[in-house]
Amino acid sequence: MDMLSWRLQQAIDFLPVCQVIADIGCDHGYAGLALLQQGKAKRVIACDISAPSLEKARRLFVRYGREKQVDFFVCDGLARASGAQAALLAGMGGHTMVQILQKDVEIAHALERLVL
Repeated sequence: MDMLSWRLQQAIDFLPVCQVIADIGCDHGYAGLALLQQGKAKRVIACDISAPSLEKARRLFVRYGREKQVDFFVCDGLARASGAQAALLAGMGGHTMVQILQKDVEIAHALERLVL
């Protein structure tokens, strides 16, 4: 998959190899797919507040035959990320990230790595 920007690849490079990584605000799903393809995660939790965006991600994972390795959730923030060891928050503004972390501070603290 050659859809990743340099910036997004750099963010992914900061994540450790984990069983489960949450892609918060996953939008099109490119980062989550790259996490699986690059061996960073065995499973991905794909979360987005937008149902249409999450559907784009679902179609991408199906196209690459990875849909069984992903749990899709229409949700706000880290609410469904409690099973992950790490999380990626990318493509959103700093104020939005701060709000997400403040709202789900216990989940954020439980993560081994949080890449913003």
